[in-house]
Amino acid sequence: MAPSIGRYLAVRGLIGLAVAGLAALPTAGADPRVIGLVLAWVGASTLLGFTFRSMLRERMHGGLVTLLILDLAVEAVLVAATGCARSPFVLVFSLTIATAGLFYGLAGGFAAGLGAAIGYWTGIMAQRHDLGIAPILTSVFLVALGILFGRVGRRVADQSLEMDRVRDELERVRLDAETIVASLTGPLLCLDRSLVIRRINLAASRLLGITGDPSDRRLIDVVEADRSAPLRGFVEETFQGGDGSAEIDLPSRNGGEPIPVEVSASRVRDRSGRVQGVVLLLADLTRRREQEAEQARKERLAAIGELSGHLAHEIRNSLKPVVGSIELLAGEIPPKGNAGELMQIILRESETLETFLNDFLAYSRDKSLTVTEFDLEVLIEEQVASLERHPARAPDVALRRRNGAPAGLIRADRAAVRDILRNLIINGLEATEKGSVEIATNGDAETVCIEVADTGAGLPDVPVESLFEPFRTCKPGGTGLGLSIARRLARRLGGEVTLEGGREGGTQSYLTMPTGREMRRAA
Repeated sequence: MAPSIGRYLAVRGLIGLAVAGLAALPTAGADPRVIGLVLAWVGASTLLGFTFRSMLRERMHGGLVTLLILDLAVEAVLVAATGCARSPFVLVFSLTIATAGLFYGLAGGFAAGLGAAIGYWTGIMAQRHDLGIAPILTSVFLVALGILFGRVGRRVADQSLEMDRVRDELERVRLDAETIVASLTGPLLCLDRSLVIRRINLAASRLLGITGDPSDRRLIDVVEADRSAPLRGFVEETFQGGDGSAEIDLPSRNGGEPIPVEVSASRVRDRSGRVQGVVLLLADLTRRREQEAEQARKERLAAIGELSGHLAHEIRNSLKPVVGSIELLAGEIPPKGNAGELMQIILRESETLETFLNDFLAYSRDKSLTVTEFDLEVLIEEQVASLERHPARAPDVALRRRNGAPAGLIRADRAAVRDILRNLIINGLEATEKGSVEIATNGDAETVCIEVADTGAGLPDVPVESLFEPFRTCKPGGTGLGLSIARRLARRLGGEVTLEGGREGGTQSYLTMPTGREMRRAA
């Protein structure tokens, strides 16, 4: 047991004052100077101990040893001044003996008892009292008292060490539990019967939107009532019904889509079997739901692709003879009246139908990508040169590469990037009757952005995102699949396609994508 100087000084001061009061009684016959000495000792030493208590810490045993020796000396003087063998204050030695025994064990108690006996006998010898059985018994009593308190002190010290060991073990277990909880990558939350948070890790705090340390606070006090209601309802059902799991939707903090969460609960019981709390394992199902939706979409596309392939095959088989027949008739039979114009309509609409079939097949089929390293600048120059003669380009429209730094090498699917760029350029040419369509690039080591800017009529007066919906078009004769296909390909490349309207008319189309990281399939 570590010595506590502060407690000792407090008790010694009270007992010392009581001793001084007893010494002042007429029956004690003490000299007033002795009473003054006792009061001065009690006051001065106590005041000195409290003043310098920062120097006399619990681990500084030497400070307490000094006080014990001074106490024994002053007590011996008090006993000698009040009659020595006949003094009523012999038992004052017991305070110092008990303190030494409790704080320093058997050795300390025996030393204090022996010191008290020596001080007692020194007073007797100095006053030349007749020796008798009483002083001997008193001396034996003081030494025995020291041994007794020493044994008690040793037992108390052993118990204190055991308590310290248990306390350290509990602290280690607590720290281990906190470390384990904090190290879990999955969200974990521990609640008691009052829904007070007892344990929570960082993942759970992030999922629930909790900031700071919510320990020992009620769940409803750290998470808004409407957001925590589904979780609180599940916990109440667990307390009543038993362990289990369920899927709940946690409302979003910003008013967006609810967060799907899978909750698994295990009740915590005490030794008597009573439920004291619950441990919750949470799992954010957002990614899983997205993967399930993506898988379902791919399965639908696969079915559509298979059906569209058969459909396109049958339509083409019927369309080719019609087109061939019209071309033969136009060459062999001179058209009369408006027959020639009707033949041209048939040929033109047949070509439109063929284009639609090609776009539809491209949209429905999810072909694999092949990643290669290529020069993006060369690809842009090829497309500018190729589309210079495209039928969609009006005579007064200039198609050019805007001056700037070369795009450089990138790693991607070259055919996919070509199809996206070609689609954006053709859209710009179709929307521009006079002016220009310019291609520019910018970016850094990780990202490249291709801009296609035209001076046409600008975006139609509809939500921009609706232009990316399949079969949604504002152009006469358009299929409504070009932008949808371009965005799908861009997202599979890990990028994005966006549109912006110019302040003075025209449209800016942007293809943004990584320059070299591994592509993901995210149509």
